[in-house]
Amino acid sequence: LKQSGIVFSPVDIRFALTKDSNKTPALIKAIDQQLALLKKDHNSIYHQAIAQAFATPAPAFQLPKKILYLFWAIVGLALLSLLAALLFRRQVARQTEELNSVNQQLKEEMAQLQEAKKQVLENQQRFESLVHNSSDWIWEFDENDIFNYVSPRIKELLGYEPEEILGTSAFSIMPPEEQAKVAATFAPVKEARQPFSNLININQHKDGHLVTIESSGVPVFDNNNEFRGYRGIDRDISKRQQLEDQLRQAQKMEAIGTLAGGIAHDFNNILSAIIGYTELARDSCPATASEELRSDLEQIFKASLRAKELVQHILTFSRHSEERCSTVKISSIIKEACKLLRATLPASIAIDLSVAPDCSTVWANPTQLHQVLINLATNAAHAMESHGGTLTIGLNEQAITSPLALVSGEQLPVGDYVCLRVSDTGSGISKEIEKKIFDPYFTTKEVGKGSGMGLSVVQGIVLKCGGGITVDSDPGVGTEFMVYFPRFTEPTAAPGPEEQQIAGGHEHILLLDDEADVNEVNSRQLCALGYQVTCASDPLTALELLSQQPLPFQLLVSDQSMPGLSGLELISRLRQQDIHLPVLLCSGYAETISRASLSELAISELLEKPVPRHVLATAIRNALAK
Repeated sequence: LKQSGIVFSPVDIRFALTKDSNKTPALIKAIDQQLALLKKDHNSIYHQAIAQAFATPAPAFQLPKKILYLFWAIVGLALLSLLAALLFRRQVARQTEELNSVNQQLKEEMAQLQEAKKQVLENQQRFESLVHNSSDWIWEFDENDIFNYVSPRIKELLGYEPEEILGTSAFSIMPPEEQAKVAATFAPVKEARQPFSNLININQHKDGHLVTIESSGVPVFDNNNEFRGYRGIDRDISKRQQLEDQLRQAQKMEAIGTLAGGIAHDFNNILSAIIGYTELARDSCPATASEELRSDLEQIFKASLRAKELVQHILTFSRHSEERCSTVKISSIIKEACKLLRATLPASIAIDLSVAPDCSTVWANPTQLHQVLINLATNAAHAMESHGGTLTIGLNEQAITSPLALVSGEQLPVGDYVCLRVSDTGSGISKEIEKKIFDPYFTTKEVGKGSGMGLSVVQGIVLKCGGGITVDSDPGVGTEFMVYFPRFTEPTAAPGPEEQQIAGGHEHILLLDDEADVNEVNSRQLCALGYQVTCASDPLTALELLSQQPLPFQLLVSDQSMPGLSGLELISRLRQQDIHLPVLLCSGYAETISRASLSELAISELLEKPVPRHVLATAIRNALAK
């Protein structure tokens, strides 16, 4: 057999049995059977293998060397081409990647640019919206103080279109005297290139009226840090100034109230002495005294009571409480007021009275009615002070049959009224000003001649009484005020205090007041009524007298405001010592005393100074009767 490289069979079949296996004969038999079957089949693998093994091999074919070299050259070129293509492809891929990266970066930058552009547009729109909708006027002027930007707000603020202001001086819309003042104030600020704020200046509206402006601004510089002007805002503070003026006026009124409270005690002590001595003089006036003397004493007494009411009115106004009202005859108020007016008005102004007899009473505060008449008459006098004229004061009853339009904008209901008429032959009031004359703090008078509160107070008093005011005025002819008060049907009046019998007694009373005049006049009045009176001017002395046993007094009449010890403190010490005699407490400013203190210390009554004789006598009898 020759060695052949032809594989007989691609699969090795091996059988392994033990040497002495009893199955060996069966395996050999099976192999023999299979071989016999393969030998019978001439197409089987057995015959194919035998034929292949003993066949003669064909001579081998050999290629020419040139073709072989060419083949390997082509293969080499192909490999080089493939390598070059791979390198080129790799380089293209790298550059493509770089281009894609650059392209992506450009896209991102474009997106950022678009976003930035969008934000700039939104900011611009937001800025324009803020500028256009701002309640302030926003402006910009150059280094020569010439406006180069003006927001639309100027139309509402000063009546000008922005185009009318552009290119004009920043001071051009101010009155001439204001231009010089503001320019002088602004010059050092501009020279120092500093910002400014709260610069108050007056601008003139297109229709002529003046507007108070508060200006603030900052300097503007270009990229080279060169000064290019100012940019800022202007704010209308006219209403704020009005409110500040009202606040200042309210503070003045509050100060007046505080001052009135501080001096009320001393002033009422003076009034107490005047009223008391007047009553004593009137009572001791001999029957042979002239009627003129009696009338003079009566006028002093009435004037003192009017002063008392006036102090009470100021105190009430300062603490914002209600005034006490009563039935009042306006005719008597007119007569008293005219006496005052005749003494104060210049001789060039005549007073003409036209008061209907037996006019009905009204429900009001007498002092406030006096104030209404004086304020109206004073305004009328101011209107005639340059050329003189006639002040006419009239009073009559009127029946309003249809609603009457009032200055306040409301209507006066149908009914019966007492009408007070105050007219003058002065300069009159224009229709534009007529609408504002009742506004608080509005005045056309010069500084020092009025606060603008007179007519406002008049209207407040009249409206509180349920009445109303009408005005009829012609410039150059005069003005007439018609004041309507509801008529009050007065019931049958009881006898007045001075007409009643003043009750007296015999008890021993301790009078305590640091004012000797008050003690003197009260002592004489009470002694005239039959009382025993002891006076003390020092609280500690009174405390010593009241500490004696047995108690020598049946009643204590004490002042509240005294040096060293107040009336309440004195009474508190008495109660701590179980001294429970009745006490009347007097004060010129009773607002500071609480009702709880009066109850806690068992004070019979609080009397406001000055205390008329009949009031004091009645309070003493009530306190002793408890």
